Amino acid sequence: DPTISTIADQSTNEDTDKTGISFTVDEGGGTDEDAQVLTVTATSSNTTLVPNGNITVNYTDNGGSSANVLSPTLDITPAANLSGTTTITVTVQDNGTGTPSAVETFDLTVNAVNDDPTISTIADQSTNEDTDKTGISFTVDEGGGTDEDAQVLTVTATSSNTTLVPNGNITVNYTDNGGASANVLSPTLDITPAANLSGTTTITVTVQDNGTGTPSAVETFDLTVNAVNDDPTISTIADQSTNEDTDKTGISFTVDEGGGTDEDAQVLTVTATSSNTTLVPNGNITVNYTDNGGASANVLSPTLDITPAANLSGTTTITVTVQDNGTGTPSVVETFDLTVNAVNDDPTISAIADQSTNEDTDKTGIAFTVDEGGGTDEDAQVLTVTATSSNTTLVPNANIMVNYTDNGGASANVLSPTLDITPAANLSGTTTITVTVQDNGTGTPSAVETFDLTVNAVNDDPTISTIADQSTNEDTDKTGISFTVDEG
Repeated sequence: DPTISTIADQSTNEDTDKTGISFTVDEGGGTDEDAQVLTVTATSSNTTLVPNGNITVNYTDNGGSSANVLSPTLDITPAANLSGTTTITVTVQDNGTGTPSAVETFDLTVNAVNDDPTISTIADQSTNEDTDKTGISFTVDEGGGTDEDAQVLTVTATSSNTTLVPNGNITVNYTDNGGASANVLSPTLDITPAANLSGTTTITVTVQDNGTGTPSAVETFDLTVNAVNDDPTISTIADQSTNEDTDKTGISFTVDEGGGTDEDAQVLTVTATSSNTTLVPNGNITVNYTDNGGASANVLSPTLDITPAANLSGTTTITVTVQDNGTGTPSVVETFDLTVNAVNDDPTISAIADQSTNEDTDKTGIAFTVDEGGGTDEDAQVLTVTATSSNTTLVPNANIMVNYTDNGGASANVLSPTLDITPAANLSGTTTITVTVQDNGTGTPSAVETFDLTVNAVNDDPTISTIADQSTNEDTDKTGISFTVDEG
């Protein structure tokens, strides 16, 4: 029989070939067997761990030489991700009569090794500024064979740019099924970029198992956060009110370019319009501000000055629009109501020139005009026109007649009164006539006009009393006929 040297038991680690296992074989017998050809084979008792096809016997037979001694080697490849022990049986057979053979066995122990978990490739991702990136999917596996199915996997993720994406803003969603027949997970990532920032960060995903040595696997991808021109912001403006014919000034508010420091250089345009351009024409709204585009924080504090149209009241909605000059020129709008309270305007009276008349002569037909004042909302008012004298000896108040007819409710309540004035008899001098116009609206406002009336002195004819007819006798005087005379 051929002979085979002893082969010591062997060991290797999981997923690691065992190569160069050396031994010697001989054809046995004397020189008469030197010409025999030797065949060396090897088999595994545990073909799951080491399939027979994974054993390679390396040798060259020198049959016919003076001494047919071989020095084969074995290369053994265990099945992937398996551990355990198999008995390797090496058989040497010659080609002589009876084909005698020799057998040697040894144990090969494959030591369990905790394989690194695996993680699938994650493509680079992108999102817009202020927009979450959610549902980034990938798969992880505990690696190794079924001996690692019970391992628990921990999946974490970190950001290289924690200003853009803080680590706390990365959520890894998964449920570990450690112990299942195949511990394959399908996690997802939800990522929230920091507000108002753009740029790129590298996300590192790490998978770690709880086996010996706690091996891990890493996958990285880039997340690009695209810059977006944020809408500017405007503070709330409370509803406002003012009285008729009174400006509303200094309505203050604040505006901001919005977004982050990348938008500080933007120029902001602030405009305002009126929904009721009869009450407040757009041209009557002034927006006061100075833009500081490029400052560290482009925050403005504009004010509005609003001039309602004359003699009108009511409500208008003021729309304030803020627009930046960035991409897409986004804008923001704030509205508030401006109420213009009705005010009863003073009536008006035209100027009356100074007047004159002669003593004992009436002054009549002194003409002037009066108006209720204000807008059409006051057309229905009733006007009362009165006149008084500062010198009631010369012109008693009762001697002043005001002639007019009120047309309250007409489209324009304009009157054309006249004055008739009777000076006291035989007097001359000057008096100031005060004409007052009063309406019947709220507060009963009035208007006053004054003028002087001069009564010119006139030289009156003297007067003589009546003298009755007289009689006397012939040759008799009639004396003492009396009467009176006056200078007039």
